[in-house]
Amino acid sequence: GTSARFAQTAALIGVLATAYVVLGRLAFSMSVQHGSITSVVFASEGVALGFVISFGARVVPGVLIGQTILSIWSGPSILGGFTIGLFNSAEALLGLYLFRRLRISPRLNRPRDAGLFIGMIFFVLQPLSATGGVAILYALGAISRSLPPELAAWWIRGIQAPLPSPDLIPAAWFAWWTGNSMGQLLVAPLLVIWLSRRPFRLDLRAGSIICALGIAAVAVLTLSNIHVHPLVLLALVYPVLVWIAIEHGARGVVVGNALIAPAVIWAGAKGQGLLAGHSIQDRVAFVSFFIGSACVLSLLLAGLFEERSQLLKELVHLAHTDDLTSLSNRRHFMKQAQQFMDDARTTAQPLSVLMVDIDYFKTINDDLGHAAGDDVIRAVAGYCGEHPGVALAARFGGEEFVLLLTGSALPEATACAEDIRSGLADTQFGDDAPVAVTVSVGVASHRSGESLDNLIGRADAALYEAKRDGRNRVSVAG
Repeated sequence: GTSARFAQTAALIGVLATAYVVLGRLAFSMSVQHGSITSVVFASEGVALGFVISFGARVVPGVLIGQTILSIWSGPSILGGFTIGLFNSAEALLGLYLFRRLRISPRLNRPRDAGLFIGMIFFVLQPLSATGGVAILYALGAISRSLPPELAAWWIRGIQAPLPSPDLIPAAWFAWWTGNSMGQLLVAPLLVIWLSRRPFRLDLRAGSIICALGIAAVAVLTLSNIHVHPLVLLALVYPVLVWIAIEHGARGVVVGNALIAPAVIWAGAKGQGLLAGHSIQDRVAFVSFFIGSACVLSLLLAGLFEERSQLLKELVHLAHTDDLTSLSNRRHFMKQAQQFMDDARTTAQPLSVLMVDIDYFKTINDDLGHAAGDDVIRAVAGYCGEHPGVALAARFGGEEFVLLLTGSALPEATACAEDIRSGLADTQFGDDAPVAVTVSVGVASHRSGESLDNLIGRADAALYEAKRDGRNRVSVAG
């Protein structure tokens, strides 16, 4: 009801605002500064975009509330925080509009979807966010020589130095754009994919274990004092992310990125671990390049692998399935039926085949048209394929079907055939002009040492006997 939806919306807004504040404070605590250089990864922007895309415009107040609280906690200007919150809310709404307008799948399972999402962040949302944010600070006088350093740290999200105006406006803009872009690349895809309401299934395959070990190895190398060039970390993490993309697609790589990035951010902020001894400029450049390249590469590759996998599944489906009835086609039936027959020989279980043919089908086509004929074929196929006891069904010809029954000897198969015949005879198909349909059925049960082709041939011969005897009847192979 309305009250339940209101309570749900209020809860989502509360969660969004809380996450925005907590991640914002964490970002400021992990920032480093040297003049106008910063390594902030502002994950709050990623939470805002991910929540708004996943739950709609109704949760946007959480962005405004979160940014305002963050401003009260981190600096004295409530007005500035509220204004920036309004701008960030508008940016999140724009992201929601573009996401829907561009028909980006929340699964990000195609290169197109991943590329559009990445481009939307880098070239639309964050340029606007950086331009608007810096313009608001400039209008409020926050970017000036007189601003104390401890306040500039909040206003410019990690640039902890007095900022002369307008000399360092480009640096402030770039810092804002970089920090927000990295935050959205890291967090927004994670939320969008995992909140798309797909069921979660714990996967303990060998490939999953290898992925987990790869992530752990990257984290250990990053946090250790092993003195190797940082590019070694990239050389290690790229194959790990490719493997995750192959094994788990976009859903896996966003988790992998989220698990790897904190260690890299910490090493860059504190100048420890793999990045110990490197200058602030080098650490900032590496952290930004690492997160940006890892997220972009892994999302695009995951989309490529998932799209390829889906195309292969569709090709296999087309190769195995009759496109009119969705039953197996003849070739796939023969392959599967041979496997059933081999199993039946091993277990000494009976196996039977029914050949079903629609009576006077040419008359239906001539009198009612081919569209009505197709409807009849689909209806009969569905009835036969879903009948209890039928293990495998296929369209064998124009209006002819073959059904495989496992565990059924000749008496049980004959009873099943009669049930199908009488059930179809008592059913009329079509809404506007109901059509009465009858079928003829041939039955054959597998004999010891008999081949599949011979079994089907005997059932087919019994079918023609049923048609010669007047149709709408069941005939059993002698």
